[in-house]
Amino acid sequence: AAAAAAAGTKKESKESKLEREQIAREKRKREILEKKRDDEYRLKKLRRNQDKGDAMKQFETLLSESIKAIDEVETFDDVRELLSQDPLGRASLDGPLSEADMVAAFDKFLLNFKTVSAQRYEELCQETVSALSQSVGGVAEEEDEVFAWEVARDVLKEDARFDRCPMKLRRSTFEKAIQNFRDQRIRNADASGAV
Repeated sequence: AAAAAAAGTKKESKESKLEREQIAREKRKREILEKKRDDEYRLKKLRRNQDKGDAMKQFETLLSESIKAIDEVETFDDVRELLSQDPLGRASLDGPLSEADMVAAFDKFLLNFKTVSAQRYEELCQETVSALSQSVGGVAEEEDEVFAWEVARDVLKEDARFDRCPMKLRRSTFEKAIQNFRDQRIRNADASGAV
């Protein structure tokens, strides 16, 4: 009987060992599947982020291609229809970008566009004032006539930087350039007279 009991115990021990091995194999399988799912999830997330980054670059390109004049554009709603007509679908809500992403990109673009446009227009005004002064030989009395806004505006319109500057800033920026030009001329005259 003891031998039968020992054989039964061995059999139970062997079955128990097989069960433990089976449980360990199943646990390992689950761990491998979980790791695979985690890896797939991370990979999908990485691809989604890459797709979103590429889509954002394409959307920013669309903004720079579409928005040339600033006066008609204040909000995303002002350009929504124009952007939605893009044949490449770069402003599509079906893509990786949400509307919030597009609005944020638009706001950033618009701020930069306004800043750069104002700077470039200011440079244009400085160049134009200098050229107009030279056109009358630098004679201060004759400059008043060529510095008149109506005359200067016709000269400024020839340059694309004119259209990109908001209308409300055009005249005041030009008048500021005239004042800076005259102030600089006075400083130069004082400096040369002091020598």
